[in-house]
Amino acid sequence: MRKDVRRRLLILICVIAITLIVLMLLNAFDETMKPEAFNYYIDKAMDETEMPNIVTAIYLQYRLFDTLFEALLLSVAVSAVVYFAAAWEKEEGDIENE
Repeated sequence: MRKDVRRRLLILICVIAITLIVLMLLNAFDETMKPEAFNYYIDKAMDETEMPNIVTAIYLQYRLFDTLFEALLLSVAVSAVVYFAAAWEKEEGDIENE
């Protein structure tokens, strides 16, 4: 088997394994919002944040850092994929030139 075929097969196996692990963990931990927390956000969000919309208040006040770090993680993941894809294409180009 060629080196690039083995590498792609290994990456595919890793992605499938990680996906299965994440799905098993999602089934193991049941995260539901308790009624007390739900009612707290509905009752106090407008007063605590002084924003006209509850969704905006939750998104920009209570979950701000979560949102920022999700965007940062997404940009790092996209940058890594672009970097490794460029390196992979360069390596394949070097092999074809030989």
